[in-house]
Amino acid sequence: AIPVIFDHVFETTINAITKNMDNYPDLRLKFYSLLKIIFKYCFESILALNDAQTKMMVDSVIWAMRHLHSEVADLGMDIFLVMLVNYHTSVKCNHFFQNYMLTLVQELLAVLTDTFHKGQFKLHAMSLQRFIIIASSPNLTVQLWNSGMGSFKSNSEFIHSHMINLLRAAFPNVHPNEVKTFVDGLYQYQREPKNFKQYIRDFIIQTKEFSNLDNQELYREEQQQQQAQQQQAEDLEKKDQDEASALLPAPE
Repeated sequence: AIPVIFDHVFETTINAITKNMDNYPDLRLKFYSLLKIIFKYCFESILALNDAQTKMMVDSVIWAMRHLHSEVADLGMDIFLVMLVNYHTSVKCNHFFQNYMLTLVQELLAVLTDTFHKGQFKLHAMSLQRFIIIASSPNLTVQLWNSGMGSFKSNSEFIHSHMINLLRAAFPNVHPNEVKTFVDGLYQYQREPKNFKQYIRDFIIQTKEFSNLDNQELYREEQQQQQAQQQQAEDLEKKDQDEASALLPAPE
């Protein structure tokens, strides 16, 4: 059913919502909300798409993660991460990542290193961590590079080199050796989500591009956790007060 929907609805909708970032805001949110549900609960239907439909779907996810409206960018990154996880464990792992791995890594690093998508930092970090894991996974057996890109012992080594090149271009004011050290650290922390995220954040905020900006959005996850804990404490205090009041004798 999903491929049929792609033929009759998705292409028309994508053409309408991707002409600019302002038209049809409600349609845009509903479209990506639907795509998120399909990826989470109907992924077998995604696997049934042909190559042209798959490219259209990938392009639409990339467009969403680039979006400057936070709700759309959030949905785009949610879908992006689920897409990586699901394809990694699917029968199309080799076919998908051979076609899209380099593009997706480049697009992820682009939004991670610009100054407009700091609110999606948590999902950026989780996705980058997933890429490093996928590159060394036994599920991925196809070679990701061609002879013109150099000589590498493994996909993991190639993606390591590829990320260094992309990050050196993104941060020209950072010494090349510092960039290499940073990517080495990403591989070191790839199985430690908390340290991995903190390591990326520490690197980003000391760059020239970010150092003079308000970077509070990079800490959005921690702020939300703190607010939830504060709300929980207030609710517990109110409950205790209500229980204490119930024990008092009723006024005569």
